[in-house]
Amino acid sequence: MRCGSIRSKLVQKINQTENIYVIFAATRPEQMKRLAGILVSLLPLFAAAQPGYHIDFNVSGLRDTTAYLGYFLQEKTYVKDTAEVDNTGAFSFVGGQPLPEGLYFLVINKSRLFDFVIGKDQQFSIATSLTDYNNLKVNGDEDNASFFENMRLIVDAGKEAEPFLTILRDSTQSDEHKQKARTTFDEINKRVMARQQAIIEKDPTAVTARLLKMNKPVQIPDPPVKPNGQIDSTFQLRYYREHYFDNFGLSDDALLRLPKVFYWEKVQDYLTRLYAQHPDTVTNAIHALVNVAKTNKDDKEKLQERLAKLSGGVAK
Repeated sequence: MRCGSIRSKLVQKINQTENIYVIFAATRPEQMKRLAGILVSLLPLFAAAQPGYHIDFNVSGLRDTTAYLGYFLQEKTYVKDTAEVDNTGAFSFVGGQPLPEGLYFLVINKSRLFDFVIGKDQQFSIATSLTDYNNLKVNGDEDNASFFENMRLIVDAGKEAEPFLTILRDSTQSDEHKQKARTTFDEINKRVMARQQAIIEKDPTAVTARLLKMNKPVQIPDPPVKPNGQIDSTFQLRYYREHYFDNFGLSDDALLRLPKVFYWEKVQDYLTRLYAQHPDTVTNAIHALVNVAKTNKDDKEKLQERLAKLSGGVAK
């Protein structure tokens, strides 16, 4: 009997989400070994295709209480899931459907302990202690590993920069001392920005990368000179309008799940500061934004409705 026909009789159906059904037929030992090899090779595919979310926590010093998985949505907070904490500080949030990507937080005893991100990898674990939330260990999710790395980077840089900021704020300091402080402060800031850029480039699709990227300013080039020798005085405004959302995903729902309404502020700033407040002008600006975002996930009607609402009623 050929190997192909043996496999077709032995493996009747493989469900790629949860269950594997196999009908075993009478066969020789060497054929069973071949079948076992096939199934073992498929196991990583089944693991990668797990639906929903499964997030394990272990908070040393915590015991016998209830934990809440919270999230932000347009500056409000909501509870998505609950879990019972055992006497070792272990608990898990488990659900059959994937969570929307964005920023989430852990609540214990009505206190928000720390934030973390939910991205494309939704089976991971986080371990920490009640005495030191900065010392978190993440297993199974590079997105959160980068998120907490950036948090530690900001804290450490803030401590390093504080003495120089004190000098810059002190009106009694000499210009020479302030200049030295400014130079050192700028060097610290450049190191932080370089590390954040590295995080963005490592995986631009990760939630952490998208959150970091949205705060990056648009670099506006110098205006060109026209053939008549005059500077194009409207070039920089046109360029800024065209590239204003280069670092900000208009159709990225994860940017709605933040503790501050960055999305609303960004759109408001764009529509009110860069355009005359006339209904036709603002409406045309919204249509242009929808066309820019047409390759993203949201459909055009949903995005247009969202932007018109955020325009404060100026648009038709």
